[in-house]
Amino acid sequence: MTLGQRICSLRRERKLSQETVAEKLNVSRQAVSKWENDQSAPDTENLILLAKLFETDVEFLATGQLPEDMEPEPLPEPAEEPKLRKERKDRKKPLTLLLALSLLLNLVMYGMLRREQGSEKLLEQCCVSFAYGAKTAFADYAHDGKDANYWQGVAEFRGFMQSYRLLTEEDSGGEYNWLSRLYASLLFDKDRVTENIEQLRKVMRLLSEDYTDANAFEELSRLNNEIEHGT
Repeated sequence: MTLGQRICSLRRERKLSQETVAEKLNVSRQAVSKWENDQSAPDTENLILLAKLFETDVEFLATGQLPEDMEPEPLPEPAEEPKLRKERKDRKKPLTLLLALSLLLNLVMYGMLRREQGSEKLLEQCCVSFAYGAKTAFADYAHDGKDANYWQGVAEFRGFMQSYRLLTEEDSGGEYNWLSRLYASLLFDKDRVTENIEQLRKVMRLLSEDYTDANAFEELSRLNNEIEHGT
């Protein structure tokens, strides 16, 4: 069963229409239809929201299996934040985003490594979705300067990096090393990254269209050297 088939099956089990799902996730009905027909894949945030809406585990939704020796944990219900606590919560967003994405990646990649039928296609969809998510978040950050958008972009970049490594396996050794250094720069040298945010956004847009784009990786490597060494 593909990711799209699982989304469709779980939606029907809960007697929800595509319109209802679209409204809950703040996306179009056409987007839900494309997910169910495996024409596209939900990004990280929507994958988490779908699992929550369907009251299921994220890995089960993504791969059809649960981690061994793990009980599925219900995702927390959203709650209205008192105004006095909102500022404190906002300061925790970067770490929360990174930890949430790390958990999602561990769950998804665990299932991918079992090499079930269709897993490579799903992994490719994840890679492209992460690249698109990074592009969008960095573009939003360039526009409004909000830290939450920057850290979402960092989290999405990590997802792209991990997905790419699994897709290319041993061939990605050299590239993965400098990708890891670039990720470290995103985490610890935000000011220098910000100076190059427009270039980073453009490269991630290219990779969201083709995650194997050699020219995009060449541009990303040059960007890494510029951020890392100021050259």
